Amino acid sequence: MKFSESISIIKALADSSRLRILDALLEKPRYVEELAECLHLAVSTVSFHLKKLEQANLVSKVKEQYYVMFYANRNALSLTLKDLITVDDLEKSAQEERIQAYKAKVIRTFFADGKLTRIPAQQKKRWIVFEEIARRFTPGQTYQEDEVNARIADVYDDYCTLRRAFVDGGIFTRDGATYSVNSDWAAVSRFPEIEVTEDTMDRRTELKQTYKENPPMGGVFQIKNMQTGKLLIVSSTNLAGKINSSRFQLKHGSHRNKALQQDWQAYGAEAFSFDTLEELERKDRTDKEYGEDVAALEAMWLEKAQPYDERGYNTRRKA
Repeated sequence: MKFSESISIIKALADSSRLRILDALLEKPRYVEELAECLHLAVSTVSFHLKKLEQANLVSKVKEQYYVMFYANRNALSLTLKDLITVDDLEKSAQEERIQAYKAKVIRTFFADGKLTRIPAQQKKRWIVFEEIARRFTPGQTYQEDEVNARIADVYDDYCTLRRAFVDGGIFTRDGATYSVNSDWAAVSRFPEIEVTEDTMDRRTELKQTYKENPPMGGVFQIKNMQTGKLLIVSSTNLAGKINSSRFQLKHGSHRNKALQQDWQAYGAEAFSFDTLEELERKDRTDKEYGEDVAALEAMWLEKAQPYDERGYNTRRKA
């Protein structure tokens, strides 16, 4: 079986609604409206999932008079897990070539004359960069902190950020001022593996559909320096996502608020708290209306807290 076919089937099955649809179709062929009624799903949702199942060759359709009937593809559903994970050598080679080409492109983008120009924002690109720099260290060997700093500084000026990232990522194990390079760091690293597939656009479409059906909660949160009491008040239509991205940026030294980033590095992560101030339900608002209401909510909290100058990290907006 081709690698792309296996991936298509596995991804198509990785959804509870699609599993329920397949289960219903194994009982008997059904049309879209019938599936929507018995599964308590919207017709548009059922149609979306059926299209994914059809693309994976797990269902087929036949027009019968006034309806389009969908059937479960029993041959495809009888495939074993071994059938799905057994990929021919040609496919393995092609996938490896795509991965290596992608890695080479990332390295060309973020390195110039052997120096790292900037740390990528995207996590999988960040991991490729870290992997490239980690080649300067010998697995299983122990280094003093000044030597680690010197080797990293040859590639990137902010060696502190990269050194911490290597510890967090499992490349280094730290004991005081001594760093050991894990001999199996590639296997134990907490960074995600790189996946290069040909169905990226399909995945984006699926994510957009999921977003429409289950939009995230928006609102206002604060990042508080518990040592000084200074605040940064932030709003977003995706509150959880914004909090997570803010944590990640601060952790890796790439937050846009320079004053907050400097204090984070000076006081340490344990000196800061992330607190939700207020959530705003979406209800029947359009995206534009919801964004405007979230911005208005932020303005209210800014007026209340006044997190400017010595009191915070926000910048006063010009009238």
